[in-house]
Amino acid sequence: MEVNGYLPNSERMNFEDILASDPDLTEEENVIFMLDDGVPAIAKKVCTRKASCYVGTMDKYSDILEYPKAVTYKSLSLLLNEDRIVFIDVRNASELQDPGQIPGSVHLPLFDIPEAFLLSDNDFKEKYSFEKPSTTDKNVVLTCRSGRRIQVANRRLQALGYNHLRLYYGSFKDWVRNGGEVIKNVD
Repeated sequence: MEVNGYLPNSERMNFEDILASDPDLTEEENVIFMLDDGVPAIAKKVCTRKASCYVGTMDKYSDILEYPKAVTYKSLSLLLNEDRIVFIDVRNASELQDPGQIPGSVHLPLFDIPEAFLLSDNDFKEKYSFEKPSTTDKNVVLTCRSGRRIQVANRRLQALGYNHLRLYYGSFKDWVRNGGEVIKNVD
C-alpha cells in the first residue's frame, strides 16, 4: 500500500482472513480482489466464482490511486531504490554536511517554504536543482531530522494545494537507526 498505492474505498486484508471471516464474500458480484503477483493458488479459490480478481501492476489506475500519509523505512528504501519518489529534505544546509543526508534526497530548507513553491517552474529548478512538484503529484515525500519540521512544511504546502504529500515521520533519525546509508553533501 505504501509503495504501490490502493484504490479509494478499498481495504487491504490478508485473503485467508477474509475467507475465514466471510466465506460468502466470494459469491458477491461487486467484489474485486486485487492480488499480489505470485498468488495463483489463492486466485483459484475465488476467481472461479462471481467475485472478480486482478493480478498485475496498479499503473493503469495511477490517476485514482491513493497512498497512506506515512512512509516507513522499509517502503522508503524501496521507493528510493526504484526512483519512484521526489524525496525532499527540509533541514538546514549545514545538517546535510553533519550528520549527512539520505541518498536520493533533494534539499529545500523549511525556511524557503512556501515561497519556493510560488516560483515559476524554471526559477524553482534553477534555484533548487530539481523539478518543482505539481499540486497533483502523489510521489512527494518529506523528511527532516526527527519528524517535526516536515509537519510544518506539510501545513504550509497544503495551504498552496499540495494535498497528496507523504511524510517520513521517523525522518533522518529513523533512517540511521535502521542502518540506512548516509552521505555527506559535497557542495
